Amino acid sequence: VDKGLRCLAIAEEALMLAQTLRQRGELAAAVRIAEHGLTLDGDKGALATWLCDLASAMGDTERALSAAMTAFRAEPSLDAYLRVHGLASERWAGLRTELLDHVRQTATCVPQARVDIFLHEGQLDEAIAAAEESADYGLLERVVDAATDQRPDWVIRAACQQAECIMGSGRSQQYDHAIGWLQRAHKAYLSAGRQPEWRAYLREIRTRYRRKYSLMPMLQGLEE
Repeated sequence: VDKGLRCLAIAEEALMLAQTLRQRGELAAAVRIAEHGLTLDGDKGALATWLCDLASAMGDTERALSAAMTAFRAEPSLDAYLRVHGLASERWAGLRTELLDHVRQTATCVPQARVDIFLHEGQLDEAIAAAEESADYGLLERVVDAATDQRPDWVIRAACQQAECIMGSGRSQQYDHAIGWLQRAHKAYLSAGRQPEWRAYLREIRTRYRRKYSLMPMLQGLEE
């Protein structure tokens, strides 16, 4: 332990030593090395998560919460967010605000983490902004599906844009994806009470892409 405190250079090395100490039953020493590792360079997320689990198993909730916060700051994710929530008890309201501010302000927070957390919290507008910044169609699909009833106008714009991008490029092998986007748009039109506009839009699509013979039969299922 003394040598580790003197010689360890990065968090990953501290994690390896702490794990070895835990395997030998030296829990206090493992905690000491892990906390020292959090002051070093390197990937602190994995080490902080490991320390959180160890402290929780030892019944040390305060230390576990501190490690969970460090893990979240190092690598924001919904799992890390929920881990803090589970440990925070009556402190959750203040910590929730702190974590959400970190997600909003940290440029390195990946879009998936932003979308996961904002959808979990029901913050649709921020989830929409995060999805629009990403090139991940899977994220956009998730937000579109979550926002259909509350943000139908945005869903219509987003879904129609994706569908028309595919149909306009002539990527016939992806027409099924275009139909999926149109189905989402259809659902949003219905949610917004804009059925006549949907019918007009569908007629426009049929007219505009009438020469795409493999697409035309696929549009039949979109009738009301």
